[in-house]
Amino acid sequence: ELGERDEPQGNSSNGCADQMKTSELREMSDEQLQVTLKDASTTLFRLKIKSQTERLDVPSELAKNRRLIARIKTVQSERRRQAETGGVSAE
Repeated sequence: ELGERDEPQGNSSNGCADQMKTSELREMSDEQLQVTLKDASTTLFRLKIKSQTERLDVPSELAKNRRLIARIKTVQSERRRQAETGGVSAE
């Protein structure tokens, strides 16, 4: 079985869930955040479907994707809140 090795890093169906830190997310542009959110949401959807039809190789991927989505949404809401209050720019 060549394709069934236990490789905890890099063997996920999508690389976006590999422990992306909040500080890394804050460095991203709004467009990059939106793309990352879409990728994470798609991955989470696929993992949920797969978990219903068969056993997941790494069940913790579900939680990792949920947390990543929450982090992205938190950064986005922080930016919106800062923009609404006439946020002070870093320049």
